[in-house]
Amino acid sequence: MAFLAVLDACVLYPASLQDILLRCAEAEFFDVVWSERILDEVARNLVADARATPARARRLVGLMSQTFPEAAADTDEIARLEPTMGCDPDDNHVAAAAIAGGADVIVTLNVGDFPPAALAPWGITVVPPDDLLCEFLDAAPDRVVSILRQQSAALSRPPITVEHLVDLLAATVPRLAAQARSKL
Repeated sequence: MAFLAVLDACVLYPASLQDILLRCAEAEFFDVVWSERILDEVARNLVADARATPARARRLVGLMSQTFPEAAADTDEIARLEPTMGCDPDDNHVAAAAIAGGADVIVTLNVGDFPPAALAPWGITVVPPDDLLCEFLDAAPDRVVSILRQQSAALSRPPITVEHLVDLLAATVPRLAAQARSKL
């Protein structure tokens, strides 16, 4: 079984980062864990940034839930654990979702919001998406390049090349972008 990773809302938006992470999960690099609250935050941010209508945001979150039906951590357990977390108050629910879902890792851009001491009792580590994706690229370069090519091929409005996709990813995962360029 692959390791379990909570994907924080900040890595599920922007779309290019969300797409590569979820494609890596589909390719069985890891198993996804999240909460309804994380998905609600993604939908809310998409609408707030005018990237999607409320209906489109709900549809996207619905497709994510449908694609990964086992990903949802228990809401009641999250509510029970959340007040006991020693993380940033806005991210205690993410830590609680990790514990409730049995996650090994929290993938986030906000690493500093999750003090190692708060998660150590559960053996949970916090990893930026750049580190995670670079590990995948190091371990299976052909598979990750194939995922990037599939992701690029799936984009049709507007169509973009894999090189352009890597340029887009550089904003959030610069080391992955730099390493991937040399393998395209």
